[in-house]
Amino acid sequence: MKNYFLLVLFLIANLSVGQYEAIDKKMDEMPVKSEESTTQVVDYINLNFTSVDDKARAAFYWTASTISYDVENMLNQPKQTPDERISRVLKSKKGVCMHYAQVFYDIMNKLNIETILIDGYTKDMKGKIATLSHVWCASKINNTWFLFDPTWGSGYVNDSKFTKKIDNKFYKAEPKSFINRHMPFDYLWQFSNKPINNQEFYDSKSEATDKTMNFDYLKEIDNLKNLSELEKTQNRVERIQKNGLKNKLILDILDFEKTKISFYNQKKDFNKLDEIVADFNESNIKFNEFLNYKNKKFIPLVSDEDLKSKIQIPYELLLKCIKESNELKDIKRENITIVTNLKRAMNASKIKFDANLKFVDEFISKEIPERAKMFMKTTTRR
Repeated sequence: MKNYFLLVLFLIANLSVGQYEAIDKKMDEMPVKSEESTTQVVDYINLNFTSVDDKARAAFYWTASTISYDVENMLNQPKQTPDERISRVLKSKKGVCMHYAQVFYDIMNKLNIETILIDGYTKDMKGKIATLSHVWCASKINNTWFLFDPTWGSGYVNDSKFTKKIDNKFYKAEPKSFINRHMPFDYLWQFSNKPINNQEFYDSKSEATDKTMNFDYLKEIDNLKNLSELEKTQNRVERIQKNGLKNKLILDILDFEKTKISFYNQKKDFNKLDEIVADFNESNIKFNEFLNYKNKKFIPLVSDEDLKSKIQIPYELLLKCIKESNELKDIKRENITIVTNLKRAMNASKIKFDANLKFVDEFISKEIPERAKMFMKTTTRR
């Protein structure tokens, strides 16, 4: 019975290798000139494969087999944009986890396979926690989320030397097995209804100790598309904190995410400030139109309701501007004077609005023969 069980495992393992052999061989045949951009790689994959599964395998194999881990520079990586990272690694064929993941992520999304980047930390086979953070990917294939680590799938480092060896354990992995060694900072990307916390990861748990937990990760992922970048980051920070600040890597990413929140708030307030200024200008334009009409003694005649709206509408817009300006919080130092002067100008406008609104209310309250006399008592000032 034992020998039968071992034979089955052997056959499964060889079947897994065999089913990828033709795909891997085809990717090995890809011309070097097609490796100059991820778009060219995608064109080659689309030309040679039709199914989503085959395309995903082609993308993973090419990424893992083409890039070599840059042991020499793993602690000395310059700050670069995603496009710069991809361009660099395609030229050098060397990189660290962020490069493997970025290239795979870019190829998969260009193949129209929904893929995300996931950051977190890992542990080795003996349970030792890594001192460096790590990046891997998840892809939605046939409505199911699978995990991919093209870095670990490309080979291994031993005594500061990288050995290239494709490891299919990190291709299209199930979340339940992947969590044994990969812990995302944000537990949303455990793809589990019972995500573990950081202490449980240290203790080699694969499912939350709290059996009452029921986290609807699919619903939360679906909700992301309706959130702003600020809201996404705020939710991510909340989940990171909730899962336990177990090590320095988690603390560092938490600080980084909080910095992003501050940036998004400043950007939001800067954009809001632009909106307030535009609305204030619109309010002043409408107010001047009202004053011109008032100087003509409200001729041509309109209904009392229309007359009132000529000042009420811009007045309400002004009040909205005042309210929103008072709600601004993360104002950059260089904008403080602008905001202060803007508030002063709006308050001055409000005084003028109030006086003219009072005039209109009194005008409407009088009998028609008495209305003309009001223009003999007032002089409009701009």
